[in-house]
Amino acid sequence: MENNTTDINCILDLSEAELPILLVLTLIFNSVSLLILNRMKVLTETIDHLLVTTLTYNDMISTLLYTFMWIGSWISCGQMLQNITCDIFGWLGTITVIWSAGIVVVMSGCRYLALVRPLYYRLHVNAKSVKIGLVGFLALFLVMVTFPLVGLASPYYYYSSNMVCAYNFTPGDGGLFHRCILGIISVFGLLTVIVILFFNISIVGQIRKTASVGHSDPTKMSSVLNNKRTAITSVTLVVSLVYVLTYGPFLSRVLYDVIYNIKSQDRLDHSITMALLFLSPLLNPIMYVLFNKKHRACLMGLIKSMCAKITCRKSIQENSITENDGKEESRGQV
Repeated sequence: MENNTTDINCILDLSEAELPILLVLTLIFNSVSLLILNRMKVLTETIDHLLVTTLTYNDMISTLLYTFMWIGSWISCGQMLQNITCDIFGWLGTITVIWSAGIVVVMSGCRYLALVRPLYYRLHVNAKSVKIGLVGFLALFLVMVTFPLVGLASPYYYYSSNMVCAYNFTPGDGGLFHRCILGIISVFGLLTVIVILFFNISIVGQIRKTASVGHSDPTKMSSVLNNKRTAITSVTLVVSLVYVLTYGPFLSRVLYDVIYNIKSQDRLDHSITMALLFLSPLLNPIMYVLFNKKHRACLMGLIKSMCAKITCRKSIQENSITENDGKEESRGQV
């Protein structure tokens, strides 16, 4: 089956420019987040730093890919994303979007073990095991999204309304194998949602239990309130919530389409659930700043540093102008 790459409308309609606006904002916020992460030399948990940084870089790469697709498609009226090009960019973009789910699962799992099973966490969880988990999810997802490239599922699809290529999530647009793969992806994705919900509900329960112990024992109160893991736990909870709210509806809709073998993607719920996927990388860096004191402090330091540089440059320019005026006056008097 040929890719749908025909796009006769090359005029940029700002009233329908939601995707490029989201992409630009996502690039800005993730760039700032990466600057903050690189400036934060001392972090509470090296594993948490690894996971947050990996998720941010992945979101950045994903956004760059879709931004490049959108700009190239708009300039070329969809001609850039023809056949093999659509397959390549669709494959790269889809794997980065899906891998975010694996990163969030690992992040939630680490927080769950650190709070609910701290002894197991200290003995078995380290940077190496976390990297193995991340690579394992990546390898699994690579297999899932490679079927269209070898002809076992429908080719990557050009979504003309958003001017990007991505996995063809229309079960009725391919054969039985394509429908089965979509069913596996949606079921597996919904299982990750359930697992993440379980981890985070357990985390909240453990936090409340620990807090109640702290209130009953004044000697433990300060250690509870000053727990160094509180910030990253809050970030994990919020990032997990963002994942559930953005990926959950999309995966549920795909499963519904698989069950009823839907043959098109032109309904309103398709557009809404697809748009939700692009909100996740946009909201993640905002959550880092809002729910992590160190991120906020580093952001304020970055802003002050930039303001100081601007002020310093203005001062140098003013002094240079004053000196030049003084030299000209002294020459005139001579």
